[in-house]
Amino acid sequence: DYKAKDSGAEVPVMIDSILFRQVFVNIIRNGVEANLERIVGFSIQLCLDEESDAIKIKITNDGKPIPKDLAPRIFDPYISNKNGKDNMGLGLSIVKKIIIEHGGEIFHIEENSHPTFVILLRREVQ
Repeated sequence: DYKAKDSGAEVPVMIDSILFRQVFVNIIRNGVEANLERIVGFSIQLCLDEESDAIKIKITNDGKPIPKDLAPRIFDPYISNKNGKDNMGLGLSIVKKIIIEHGGEIFHIEENSHPTFVILLRREVQ
């Protein structure tokens, strides 16, 4: 049980903290690895918004956009825009699986030409 803070109010959601650490690590790692040429000065923003029946977590980086031909498939297994033997293209598919197992949803949008991942999780009833 994790209680997120938003403007001083508690927003209860039920999550597995170990699995959600993996969610954040995978999303952030993907952003960093996709923008290795500008690792200095690269920034990531995490925002938490409360909605009537859900909380919304937005993770945005100021790196280059995800290619339009790749964007619809980024949550599919073995899909990647990076080369290398250590890159199996599983990071975002694992993220999606964890979010779905928590009864939530995740999607990708571009905000001001920057990649943004939006996670929606059901609020717990008090």
